[in-house]
Amino acid sequence: MGIVPDGLSFVTKGERWEVNEQLAMMGISQNQQLMDASSASYLPQAGGSAGLTPATATEELIKANTSAALTSAMLNQTYENMTSMYREVCRRLTAPESLHPMKAKLVARLLEAGIPFDALKTVMNSESWDIEPDRVLGGGNKAIETLQANQLMSARGAYDPQAQRAILYKFTLANSDAATARQLVPIEGPEPGRATEFANSIFATLMLGMPVSIPRDINPIEYITVLLGMLQQVMPQIEALSQTQMQGVEIPLAEKLAGFFAVANHIQMQIQQLAQDEALQEQAKAFEQAIQQFIAAMQPIAAELQQRMDQAQEQGQQLPPEAQAKIATMVATAGAKTQIETAKANQKMEHKDASFYAELERRNAKTAADIQDKEVRTGSEIANSAVKNRADLMMEAKKRDVVKDTAK
Repeated sequence: MGIVPDGLSFVTKGERWEVNEQLAMMGISQNQQLMDASSASYLPQAGGSAGLTPATATEELIKANTSAALTSAMLNQTYENMTSMYREVCRRLTAPESLHPMKAKLVARLLEAGIPFDALKTVMNSESWDIEPDRVLGGGNKAIETLQANQLMSARGAYDPQAQRAILYKFTLANSDAATARQLVPIEGPEPGRATEFANSIFATLMLGMPVSIPRDINPIEYITVLLGMLQQVMPQIEALSQTQMQGVEIPLAEKLAGFFAVANHIQMQIQQLAQDEALQEQAKAFEQAIQQFIAAMQPIAAELQQRMDQAQEQGQQLPPEAQAKIATMVATAGAKTQIETAKANQKMEHKDASFYAELERRNAKTAADIQDKEVRTGSEIANSAVKNRADLMMEAKKRDVVKDTAK
């Protein structure tokens, strides 16, 4: 129950203000149309209409890049904002008055890395740091990220070894997760120049013909390049010895040649392993051409040394047994390449001949089987026909007997 004062009246439905629903929906629709028109160029387009020529790979790539432009712009804005935040975090961490436990861990790691304690004050200045957030390929689009990683991977052989490892890491990251990428392709990787140091340390061992074990983290391109350069330096020494007419020069010449061909064989083995990577096959071909040129330059000297040894034997001058063994080994190594190529060619011819005769035998066997099958079928058809004819004759004879009996 309530009390209504005199002169007070309620507002009726006709007098109340109401929202114009049609006008509001029209405004919402226009706003949606504006948003659709503004973002239409950034959205992926549907497949082509019927009867139209399908889009090429380049056109599809352009569409994908256009659709990822909006997402990429948002990520770039986020990168800029996060860069400022990261710099502020580093500034607070390295501040002299900071007591954060992470600062103590950072100082301990710097000391373990070999940085002197006196230099920590300079190192612990975040203003001298280069702080940038990690950026992903593709602008947040996984398909474009994979495509870009594949493009980089296809041209990986044109980059230097350090860049090749970074490309391999991005390729692995695009096709897996960050933990798997760090496990398969450690970011640290082999130290620059380690392959050079290792090649310098084992070159003398290779010249003696001794086998060596190569660590897995050695960069193969740098390793082969260094060995080729060192092997090239040995060639003038061999040429100088071959032109010397002094007695007894055959022994050091044979040692140099034997070592040369031992290192050349080792390099060729590394080139074969390198050629297994499709992205590095061009580099492997270049290495193979270089080592073949080196071997071709030394083969005449090896043949001349063999002639000297033969002439010395004819004149009754016997070389020491170890020199004869080295020369024989060297000559055999020098001709091994030619023999291997000849054997490969003969083997290919044998394979072709064997394939031809196998195909001929297979065809002859098939023809004989077809003839035998036809003969069996013909014999069976003749037998069936004879049985059928006999049965027909017997039926005709029985019919005639029945007719005769009926006539009597």
